[in-house]
Amino acid sequence: MSKNVRYILLEDECITALGLKRIVSSLRPDWRLIGESDCTVDIPKMLSLTPDFILSDIFLCDGESTDMFEKCSCSLPIILLSGYPEAHEHCKKIRNLITYIEKPVVHSDLEQAFCKLEYAMGWNYT
Repeated sequence: MSKNVRYILLEDECITALGLKRIVSSLRPDWRLIGESDCTVDIPKMLSLTPDFILSDIFLCDGESTDMFEKCSCSLPIILLSGYPEAHEHCKKIRNLITYIEKPVVHSDLEQAFCKLEYAMGWNYT
């Protein structure tokens, strides 16, 4: 029996957010999106929903998600995304980073990230 994973999605590009949700649903149909936002000011509210992990773009419409994760002392596992090659420098701020994916995101990128997440969290899928 698999764990019913709950996650939040932070992405400011509507088309990208839609694509990510579709990929997650196809790879892990039992995982549930419990919150979604395009800005950093919503991060504290999203964290109060008690997700199991965060799937987040680094650059949101009002700033950098990594700054808000630090400010909130977020300890949840995070998968970071960005369309900017130099953005990987922001990953150094996050101690609980599972992986960084450069956009455009494809199925295999998220599959590898989810395998890393499941291993790190000790989630047993049989």
